Amino acid sequence: VHPEKCRLCGHCVAVCPTDAIDHDKIPLQDCPPIDSQQLPAVEVMLTALRARRSYRRYRDRPVARQLIRDLISYARWIPTGYNRQYIDWIVLDDEQSITELLQKALREVRHSIEQGREASQFLGELSVEDIDRLIEQAAQKRKPFFFDAPVILAGYCEKNTVCAREEATYAAYNITLTSERM
Repeated sequence: VHPEKCRLCGHCVAVCPTDAIDHDKIPLQDCPPIDSQQLPAVEVMLTALRARRSYRRYRDRPVARQLIRDLISYARWIPTGYNRQYIDWIVLDDEQSITELLQKALREVRHSIEQGREASQFLGELSVEDIDRLIEQAAQKRKPFFFDAPVILAGYCEKNTVCAREEATYAAYNITLTSERM
C-alpha cells in the first residue's frame, strides 16, 4: 500500500492469512506458514537456553558470505517497537577492518574517560593508561574483546531510534543462538 514506508521486516508476507502478499525482496517461500505443532516444547527450549554459553575461541577460517546473510536474516525475526526494522548491519571480515574498529572504539572510551564520563560498566574501572595498552595490543594484531573472531557483525541504526538498544540486543541474540548450531 505504501512501498516507500517498507522496512523489509517481512511481517506483511508472514501474517497474510491468504498468502496474497509476495514481496519482491521477501519472497513468500521465505515466510512459510508456522505450524504450531512444530514449535519446540518448553522443555526443549529450556534445554537450549541452559546449554547457551559464551564462546571466545574461534576457528581461524573464513565464514561463508551466505551464512552471514542467513544469520542477519534471522536477526529480523525479533519483536520490534512499532513493527519496524531499524537495525542495519556492517560485516567486517578482514583483519585490518576489525583492528581499526577496535582501535576506534577504544579511542572513544579513552575520550569518555578524559571527559570525566564513566567509560562503561562492561570495561570496569579502566584508566587512560589501560585503554592505551589495549589500543597498542590491537595494533599488534591481538584483539582484546574480539578474541580473534574471524567476523564481526556490528548492528547500528539512526541516532535516537526508539527501542534501538533493545532491538539490537534481541537481534544479536537471535544471531548468537542460531550461529551456535550452524
